[in-house]
Amino acid sequence: MSDIEIDQAEHLTIDQAANLLKVTTKTVRNYIDREYLKARKWNGAWRIPKENILEIYRKKYGKILEPERLEGLHNESLVRLDRGDYDQLQQRIGKLDAVERALAERTAEIRAMNERQAQLEASSASGWTEARKYKDDIEGLRESLRAAEKTREEAALSAHWLRKELKRLGEERNSLKEKNDALENSCEAFKEDLAGKNREIGRLKTELSTLRNKDRKNEPFR
Repeated sequence: MSDIEIDQAEHLTIDQAANLLKVTTKTVRNYIDREYLKARKWNGAWRIPKENILEIYRKKYGKILEPERLEGLHNESLVRLDRGDYDQLQQRIGKLDAVERALAERTAEIRAMNERQAQLEASSASGWTEARKYKDDIEGLRESLRAAEKTREEAALSAHWLRKELKRLGEERNSLKEKNDALENSCEAFKEDLAGKNREIGRLKTELSTLRNKDRKNEPFR
């Protein structure tokens, strides 16, 4: 399915779905391929409706998934990131997924070419004419094989770079979370200090009011 705008609060990632269903992410992808899960692409990554997960969980385990587990899952993964950084992260995840799929396809093509090459080389002994034809075919396959090997190497390099980028962004996300926690703690301390100052001001106002009342009572004797 093509990318469309979706409600993030009502959808889960593949990792979150695997965690809730107690299966591997590979199993979740198989569910998507077989259309057991009706996932949608958003910024290059799969998103699965909550209601679909609840239905699969009920069929798999014969009971209803506790709502607290869904809420807890979103609260645990909530980190304040800049919208642009979050979109870039999602796009890189989608690119990594595409690169890994392309890499698997190229590997399968290379394996098939190697098998074909072995078959042609084994058949070349049957006659000079066929051998000549097969030799040309083999040369063509070798060229295709070299091109496929080069493509696979480029895909592997891209996948490696994307993994490093994901790791870096993950570290930045953790750093931002730590800074956010520190700011919240500082804010709480400031609120407590301000409350103490307000109480002190109130006490001083009360003392000042008492002194003024005493001063008024003493005015007739001055």
